[in-house]
Amino acid sequence: MKKTILFAAAFAGVLCSCSQDDVETSGSLDSAGLEPIKIGVSSHGSVATRGTGTVGGVEGDNDWAGQSFRLYMFNKGTVVPATESDGHTAIYENYDFRAPGSGESGVATAFDQSVKYYPTSGSFDFVAYRIDDATGTPAVPTAVGSDPANPDSIVIGVKIDGTQDIMSAVAVPSDEELALLSSYPDRYYSSYSAHRGVNPNLLFRHLLTRLNFQIIGGNEASCVKAGEAAGQETCVRVTKIEVLSKSTGSLTIAKAGGDRTSAGSLQFDSEVDTLVLMQRPEGASDNVDLEPMDVVMPTWNSISNSGNEVQAGDAMLVAPDRSYEVKITLRQRVQTGVDGSDRPVMEDKELIVKDVISLSSSSSAAGFLAGNSYNVKIVVYGLEKVNVNATLTPWTEGEDIYLDPIDGAASLAAQGE
Repeated sequence: MKKTILFAAAFAGVLCSCSQDDVETSGSLDSAGLEPIKIGVSSHGSVATRGTGTVGGVEGDNDWAGQSFRLYMFNKGTVVPATESDGHTAIYENYDFRAPGSGESGVATAFDQSVKYYPTSGSFDFVAYRIDDATGTPAVPTAVGSDPANPDSIVIGVKIDGTQDIMSAVAVPSDEELALLSSYPDRYYSSYSAHRGVNPNLLFRHLLTRLNFQIIGGNEASCVKAGEAAGQETCVRVTKIEVLSKSTGSLTIAKAGGDRTSAGSLQFDSEVDTLVLMQRPEGASDNVDLEPMDVVMPTWNSISNSGNEVQAGDAMLVAPDRSYEVKITLRQRVQTGVDGSDRPVMEDKELIVKDVISLSSSSSAAGFLAGNSYNVKIVVYGLEKVNVNATLTPWTEGEDIYLDPIDGAASLAAQGE
């Protein structure tokens, strides 16, 4: 009844900057003057405050659309925010940034359009995350550790509803960029590296699993018929798709230590909630709130004599797991009788079907993975009218049976003696 197809959904959000011409002077490695932290310049746009669905798509359709994210600039190897020259004002601490819009260059801008500068000494780590409106407890990033001045990690609570794409990123230089740093390959990111064109480049990773639903008519009776008026269709209508998923957890934005080659981690509690499939408003951009899913009606391909694949809603974003219980609500307009004029009486009947989304045995060991997109194909069948046929069959003549009441009474009297 179902088929899942795996696609790798690698998504890259590029955060880079242009550098000025390299200027060498004697003295400190970083003494060539203040170097701006150029995170890019792009047009201003609205920042979504609610669930806007998946960021990017599968394979070629994988672009930002002006979504927001948060940026940290830490002293290298720590989760202590880097500060301005006054030693107190953080440069980028949970700072609001806007990703490039569709068709814009692959750079990001601070939402307030501010320009910050590297300190003249020191090296720094750049870490980012995006949770959309999936705010949990704690609702703001919180330092964790025994020493408040030098915490072990930064954590924020999350609560997903299926519409938020939770992502994290860390800037890691390429081998080519490290070669540009000459004898000081550990000087990223800093005024020194910026002078040499080595700037933060954030590669975002999806931390949730993406489920993409498609509806297929299992027989012709379940599909839209030609010539049916709108609102009078007798096909099966899929009105709601719900998935049970873990929904509450915490995102570790960054950990102290030298290994920054991977982004933050996401952990979920064991409790599950019902997530409802939503959709993007027709004709709207990717950076708008999702709305309830439209009714989906399957269509029939008369040439191939099979049902077409019809998209249902937007993709749903769920916690990685081994399997998911799914509930599908179906409605169909069927004849329930006739009126006094022998005209059909039509009524809507509702049916709720439950099933389990699971992978084939060859890939089930690891379960549904974070950052992967899966096509879930739901085959629906129409309600069939129950026809009862009655056929009159002729009687078959059996043998004759003779009864003699007098002989029978005499026999009974003799037995009683």
